Amino acid sequence: MSASFGVFFRIAAGGGALLSGAAAMALAKGSPPHRVAGTVFALAMLTTAGSAVILAGFVRPTMPAFVEGLLAFYLAASAWATVLHRERTTNLADHAILFIGLGAAAAGVTIGLEAAHSPKGLKEGIPAAFFYAFAAIAALGAAFDLKVIAQGGIAGRNRITRHLWRMTTAFFLAVVNFFAGNGAKIFPAEIVRTKLLLVPVLITLALLIFWIIRVRLTNWYKEA
Repeated sequence: MSASFGVFFRIAAGGGALLSGAAAMALAKGSPPHRVAGTVFALAMLTTAGSAVILAGFVRPTMPAFVEGLLAFYLAASAWATVLHRERTTNLADHAILFIGLGAAAAGVTIGLEAAHSPKGLKEGIPAAFFYAFAAIAALGAAFDLKVIAQGGIAGRNRITRHLWRMTTAFFLAVVNFFAGNGAKIFPAEIVRTKLLLVPVLITLALLIFWIIRVRLTNWYKEA
């Protein structure tokens, strides 16, 4: 009973993350509906990723899921924290999140080295590059976290960019996991073979790139 409840709970949280994340991506940025969808997404991602870290790290050890879950939790937490407090301010949550990012980077490097030094260059069937890539994202985020803490906060375009790339990257990880990872098991084999499940992944990646370019390189932020 408890195992079934756990599976149902994770499916519900994951589904909520996908739906609310898609809504947040589609709705006008900064609008009340966008903020509600973003809050739901953040909570759903923290729940899903947090449970994945606990299960993969301590209940049924699975290192790829552990590293991915820790990175997703870090990205969602830091993205949400960015818009929860006022501009040009920091708090204890920012310091705690920094250490989560450093932990994700360290875990990725450590397990990546284990994979690289194994006979087949794999860790549970996953190549070292997988873990190194996640470690690089976490390390990049942690470096920016340290900069923000050192300067006493962030504001304006930089604040929106910080929130945006972390939240959309967390959403991208959720989409990849569902349509190209373990979630793909729920789809018929015929659909999986056609590669149609890669379409949502590519669309999400395109939207991630689009919004980063729009915020950083155009006047959209000032007009909004």
